[in-house]
Amino acid sequence: MDMSKKIIMALVSTAACACASAATTHNALDKSFLQDAATANQKEISLSKQALTQASSADVKTFANTMINDHTRLANSMKNLDPSVSASGDADADGLGNTSGVAFDKAYMDAMVADHDKVVSRFESVASDPQYSADVRSAAKQALPTLKRHDAMAKSLDA
Repeated sequence: MDMSKKIIMALVSTAACACASAATTHNALDKSFLQDAATANQKEISLSKQALTQASSADVKTFANTMINDHTRLANSMKNLDPSVSASGDADADGLGNTSGVAFDKAYMDAMVADHDKVVSRFESVASDPQYSADVRSAAKQALPTLKRHDAMAKSLDA
């Protein structure tokens, strides 16, 4: 390989590294949102795993499976934006650990409606706020259809 090709390859490699580095640099606002999203996803997954064993309604269990699958995908997608960010907090913050049957179904669905109302509102805000990095806004925008579908499903089952 001649010297000019080596120089060009070195420049391309350096530029690629710089772009990759810039893509993963997030401000404090981004990191706060990503941590909140990770915590919300963890909570949805944890409560939904509980629902698989403690719920009495087949519809609630089907919804719980959807939550586990979709929120696992969302969590992985968000984690790819910034691997240094992780979930925090108590996944059983709604106190559903000791309930089962119809009482669990009601409490779980109430929690899903409340949680998804908050999450949809937050993701809508982030998706349109220029204070957030472009990749974080894009991820929030891409997640919204799934989160809105969850909210609608939760409301229909909670009725």
